[in-house]
Amino acid sequence: MKLKKIAVITLGVLLVAGFWLMWFCQPERQVRRHQAKLMSALEDHDYQEFGALFAETYSDRWGHDKAFVQTQVKDIFRQFLTLVIKREPVSLSQESENWRLEETIKLDGNAVGIAPMVKERVNTLKGPFVFTWQQTGSKPWNWLLISVDHEELEMQGGF
Repeated sequence: MKLKKIAVITLGVLLVAGFWLMWFCQPERQVRRHQAKLMSALEDHDYQEFGALFAETYSDRWGHDKAFVQTQVKDIFRQFLTLVIKREPVSLSQESENWRLEETIKLDGNAVGIAPMVKERVNTLKGPFVFTWQQTGSKPWNWLLISVDHEELEMQGGF
């Protein structure tokens, strides 16, 4: 009797864990989770975590690669004494093997140097930023950012 009860409880726990794992590993959930980690790393000035979320193959329409973005973001965003990123989700969709997440972003916080100009520039953009994420490796939670875009944003010589 005891063995049967233990088997039923164990089976129940395994079923619950299995359903939770299926829910947790859904691409939509993982992309949103990684996007939140990206923004949180920026707010916290954790540039190591920020850079770890970029694919080695990252590129954008301005000709930036992973190394350039990491250097520029660190140089600019460390000028924010405090930073709060306000995000408004717009859409999330699958495009081939990649996932496209669109959200509007507004920056708030205390800034010095060129950071107030960056804050003003970002906050006046009307459309959403487009983040393209790609699953890497065999684990369902391995996602990396492969591109960022904004149709209104033009850059020459850097950010």
